[in-house]
Amino acid sequence: MKTVWMTALGHEEASASLVSSTLAGYGLACKGHFWVDAPEKMAWKEALGELLKECADVWLILANAAELAKPTVRYGLSLFAAALAAERGTAFPIMILDPGTGLVLPDRLVSATVLPLALPSWPAKVVAKANMPAKGAAGTEYRLNI
Repeated sequence: MKTVWMTALGHEEASASLVSSTLAGYGLACKGHFWVDAPEKMAWKEALGELLKECADVWLILANAAELAKPTVRYGLSLFAAALAAERGTAFPIMILDPGTGLVLPDRLVSATVLPLALPSWPAKVVAKANMPAKGAAGTEYRLNI
């Protein structure tokens, strides 16, 4: 079974539960965590370890514009993304669910696929991304460990 690792910004349990149950209906296991805003304590590293342990196929971020506006959240997400690229490669799929509030993404996440939560086909797009074969090492592939 393919696995999606969900990072929920803000503690909106209802939204996270809805996303998780929707993806389960499409045959995906959805595991994840609520974002802890403590980059000075490297709180993101524990979640990264869990994502790697679960062998997740997609990192899905349930966005929240107010949380993304915080510099510490943006910094922590960037560190998470860089460390994930070091472990799983730069082609590892990152998807962001946008609740429609106009997101400003950290530089490290600008290449992520942004899906409006109001778009009815967002679950199918996540399923498709999770089932795509992993891309081989590209000429621009690099490893940077944090």
